[in-house]
Amino acid sequence: MKSINVADRSRPRPQNFYYCGRKCGEFEASPVGNPYVIGRHGTREEVIAMFKIWLWDKIKQNDPAVVQFLFNLPADAVLGCFCLNSEDVAADDWRKCHTVIIARAAQWLHECIR
Repeated sequence: MKSINVADRSRPRPQNFYYCGRKCGEFEASPVGNPYVIGRHGTREEVIAMFKIWLWDKIKQNDPAVVQFLFNLPADAVLGCFCLNSEDVAADDWRKCHTVIIARAAQWLHECIR
């Protein structure tokens, strides 16, 4: 899985694109959108750390929307949100974007099901 920034609306969406953010413009809210906002709830690293806990709680509670979203992500999914910038796109550092945590959670879930 890889992550991309969706702010540039002129760029076409790749195949296997999944939006992973809050409701914004043309994008409907994703069940895995980060409920924590940079600035309001903390720094980028702090809100992503909070998201990691939130997502794990949702998985443990077997939240149908979250678990189904994660389970349905294919291995070649392209996860989109607004918090990545161009140099972050290829990064695998969870402190950059919550989509890295989403990708890891989906991979873990798929491994558990096998």
